[in-house]
Parts: sequence; structure tokens; C-alpha cells
Amino acid sequence: MSDLVEKLLKLFEDKEILEPKEIEQELKTRQGLGAAINQLLKEGRLRLMKKVENNALLLRRIPDSEAEKFQGLTQQDMFVYQIVERSANQGVLAKSVRTFSGMQQPIVLRSLRKLISKKLIKTVRSIKYKNQMLYMLQDLTPSKDLTGGVWYDNNEWDSQFVEEVSRHVVGIIRENGNVSINQLMAIIKEKKYIKENLALEDIQQVIGSLVDSKIIRKVFDIVDEDVYSIDDSRNYEPEITKIPCGLCPESSRCYHQGVISPENCPYISKMLDF
Repeated sequence: MSDLVEKLLKLFEDKEILEPKEIEQELKTRQGLGAAINQLLKEGRLRLMKKVENNALLLRRIPDSEAEKFQGLTQQDMFVYQIVERSANQGVLAKSVRTFSGMQQPIVLRSLRKLISKKLIKTVRSIKYKNQMLYMLQDLTPSKDLTGGVWYDNNEWDSQFVEEVSRHVVGIIRENGNVSINQLMAIIKEKKYIKENLALEDIQQVIGSLVDSKIIRKVFDIVDEDVYSIDDSRNYEPEITKIPCGLCPESSRCYHQGVISPENCPYISKMLDF
């Protein structure tokens, strides 16, 4: 068996991924091959994959340094791991793992717990699935679609932080007159008004919300860069920035009577709950 395992591993030195039929052709034998492949799968030194176009099985060689992480895992555990891995930074629900794997729920949950204990995957909370956990690889950062970005704290709409940033943006524009987004970013960083590291897109979201609320207005473009000033048609009303729509990561998919809609939005409901 050990000789066959070594020969099998040697085939992967020139090619990371092989089909089972290629392995048979190269080794010119089927005797003991299945047992050798199973041994390497259990050790985490090979991984099963499927071709997208025809679901044909493939075998991928895993470097020894990476394989150490997977020692002690069953093939079921590895299958669950691969499903979580494919979800990338969007994560996957336990019920989706069950659907994709075809395994019973207790088996899926046992594998998920085992993978967490080995620090291969982790659980994350999401603004989309308030009462359910998502699973993703340990070293990944959840996407903004899940966390809501800087405007959410522990998956709750952080109206105080939105208000703070909005006040600084309005104050800078009021003090400096016509101001571009890049100038805003530079002043915020220079004055250290905000402890959080805001990205350009975060400031753009705040500006979009303030423009929609007619608190500031776009004046003109300078080399494709928007410039803003105070909208003198109304006074600044801080409470308007507590409406989460302008900064919501789901706003592009939100419409009347849709799956995501103002009628079933938990954040608007919470804001109106006096």
C-alpha cells in the first residue's frame, strides 16, 4: 500500500489536478488504487472536486503544510468544508449545507462543530439573517452585504455614528463652501474627526443620503469629481440621517412589494417604533 501511495503522490508532482482515469492509465493498475486514494483523502493530502460542466470527479493534491490542518477529518467533514469554502465571504447557512451535501442535519451540524473546533471555519452574524448563523472560512472577512459595513454595530443600525459623520460632513461643507469628496476625505483624516477608518465609498453614501434629504446639493464636476455645497433651501435636520435607506447595502434591491421592500424592512420599523 505504501508503495502505491508514494507512486500516486508522485503523479501529482507535475500536475496538481488529475482525473481518476488518468491515474489508472499512468499507474497501469486498479488493484489497491481505491484504498490508496481513500487513505490520502482521509489524511487530507488529496481532495475530491467536480467539473462544473459534467460533474466528473477530479482529485487535487493538497500541499503537506496545508494537509496538516485537515488531519482527523472524515470525508463528510471535508465535503462540508468544501461547501463552506465555496461560499467565500458571503457565508452559508447550515440548512444550505444540508441541501448541498444531501446529509442529515445532525451529521452536518457535527461536521460544522468539528471544523469550528479545528479553527478551519467560523460563525458570523448577518443583517440579512438576524436569528441564524452563517459559516465561512476562518481567515475571511465577511462582505459588507452581511455586516452592513461601518454603519452597523453588532448587526444593529448605528444611527448615532451615522449622525456623527453626517454632522462633520455638513460642518466641513458649511465652513469651506464648495467641497469635493476628496477634499472632504482629506479634511476628515487631517482633523481626525472620526476614529473609524472610512473609505471613499462610505463618504459617498453619506453624501448621497444628505443630497436626497436636500441638506447639501451637488454644484458641479471638476474633472469628473463631484463638488458639493449646503442646500440653502432648507435647514439641516439631523433626524433625517437616522433613516437607514440611504446607507443600506440592500437599497438597490429594495422596491415596493419586493422580497426586500420598505413594507418589511426591520430597520425602518425600528426607527418608527416610538
